[in-house]
Amino acid sequence: MHTGDLTVGRSHWPEFAVKVVSASKMRQLGYEGNVAREVVCLCCMSHPGVARLISHFKYTSGIYMV
Repeated sequence: MHTGDLTVGRSHWPEFAVKVVSASKMRQLGYEGNVAREVVCLCCMSHPGVARLISHFKYTSGIYMV
């Protein structure tokens, strides 16, 4: 199913959460290593109580984790 499929109502579209970490705040606080570890841990983790990391990317204003 494609999220733009007009034959399927929005209630059937998959939902995702996005965590955004500010690049400037991350550098200011020295959290680059912490965020990198979080991404590595979430990539390897599979647990019903922990949200699965689908993708992550860096953009101008920060790090995005889907």
